[in-house]
Amino acid sequence: MKILIIEDEYNLADAMKSMLKSQKYSVEIKTDGLDGLDETLTDVYDLIILDVMLPGMNGFDILKEIKSEGININIFIAGYYEIKYRENNTLVEAPTFILEIDLSGEKKIRDSYI
Repeated sequence: MKILIIEDEYNLADAMKSMLKSQKYSVEIKTDGLDGLDETLTDVYDLIILDVMLPGMNGFDILKEIKSEGININIFIAGYYEIKYRENNTLVEAPTFILEIDLSGEKKIRDSYI
């Protein structure tokens, strides 16, 4: 399984990569939203772990671009943040999962709409 991590906090991304590689996953890291989107559009991944607050392009805009390109891929939104995003005074809703990882390695996964 090929996984792309788009996360600007390199230490967190590297910790996730180490954990996933120990389970024999192939993992790439991009620390900028634009680089992450470019990687998503030029290579094939089974899963993207996506932060929201990124330099270059935020995670919600990356989601919109992926959707507009018709790419069918599993995406985890990673991070601690309030899930509210409005564009043109309309709440953007996309079914997704939220994956929260703290440095103790504890993971919490929940269904959500953003």
